[in-house]
Amino acid sequence: MQDARRQLEQTLAKHPENRDVRMALVAQLRDEGEVPKMKAVIEEFKAINPGDPLLQPNVGPGFEIVLLPCSPS
Repeated sequence: MQDARRQLEQTLAKHPENRDVRMALVAQLRDEGEVPKMKAVIEEFKAINPGDPLLQPNVGPGFEIVLLPCSPS
């Protein structure tokens, strides 16, 4: 897990605008229970791209984006 997290952090440092890498890191931090760090990564993304639809609480009537725990494969 730490290697995957380290790779995500290194990639994100090179490409801070990469939403896919950032959200993968958010999921990794959530799974590790690193909630304060997870929230910091989300806040950084909000500062970079505040209008990103993924960051909006509601995408339409009856729909809401929720980060769910990932099950290991």
